Amino acid sequence: MAIFVLGSIGNSGKNSASSSTSSTTVTVTKIVDASPASTQPPTVGPKTTFDGDRTFLVGKDIVPGHYRSGGGSGGRTDCYWERQSSLGGGNRAIIASDLAEGQQIAEILPNDVAFQSKHCQPWEKIG
Repeated sequence: MAIFVLGSIGNSGKNSASSSTSSTTVTVTKIVDASPASTQPPTVGPKTTFDGDRTFLVGKDIVPGHYRSGGGSGGRTDCYWERQSSLGGGNRAIIASDLAEGQQIAEILPNDVAFQSKHCQPWEKIG
């Protein structure tokens, strides 16, 4: 935003037939918005809380660590989760898993490729 203010323009107050000089005074004031404009979207990275029945990529979707879920969701009392060493490897890719009722604790390691959750309440990083 810019605002320009012009001061008085005219002669210097002399009104003489022998003097034809005039002076001009111009005042310019520029007001600049000093707040920085954010042109970049907020940084989105791995999360420390997540939910949903899907596979989450470690390091991309979620960060490694200890997580807790309150248990089953969607009318179910049981919650299933698994840590995976690769994608699409079937049972051979399962490093650890659990299917149980009630609160669940899972440790997701930095070298895990993925973490799958089914019928679980939201997971929250606790350590």
